[in-house]
Amino acid sequence: MKVMERMELAAMLAIVAWVVTAGCDKPSPPPDISATATPPGPTTEALVNGPRHSVNLEAAPLYVRAPMSWEIKRPGNGSIVFLHGPDVPAPHGDVDIQVSRIPVPASMTLDQARIQTLIAAAKKEMEQSPGDHLVAELRNVGGLQLLETVTADAAATRPSDLPAATTCTWNTLVFIPRGAKFDEISLSVLGMTVGQYNQDADFLRSIINSVSEDSSSPAGGT
Repeated sequence: MKVMERMELAAMLAIVAWVVTAGCDKPSPPPDISATATPPGPTTEALVNGPRHSVNLEAAPLYVRAPMSWEIKRPGNGSIVFLHGPDVPAPHGDVDIQVSRIPVPASMTLDQARIQTLIAAAKKEMEQSPGDHLVAELRNVGGLQLLETVTADAAATRPSDLPAATTCTWNTLVFIPRGAKFDEISLSVLGMTVGQYNQDADFLRSIINSVSEDSSSPAGGT
């Protein structure tokens, strides 16, 4: 792959990660721990098959259908937008999917030919390094095109050789048609390990695949 193509692909996929009692004369009885204990989170079955609601991604003219407890977060009321899911079962725990609009340089036209160039570059990367490039796929979802890439942050001969604690980069570019050109939105799952990806991928992908410009019935919603 040409160096310039690698740089452009990396720039498209690069997303900034976000890490971010009173006394009295008579002793009081001990607190009732059972009354204040955190209730157990929902099961995987409840999350996958339970009710969902339409969530406006705010940073993009898009909606997804997510579990009822999921919501948009803007840390510090800033410009960084996350779709926050507090109830994903262990080993993952909370999930943040960063939503970003990708600016297209004035010198580059994002059209269907350019999208095909991007997917070809992603697939070539996967062919050259299949052990750590887990996914490189273009999908059509409700009139939108989704380019998903999942890459482990370590080299391996085969994906099965990757330790579960290996971090990975999971990014989905959403191409929204605007005539012959496209707007580009990035959905990036943050803080994911290979073990978490193997367990949670189907559930999280069902949310990403529900993306739509229509708030009433996103594609793939339940």
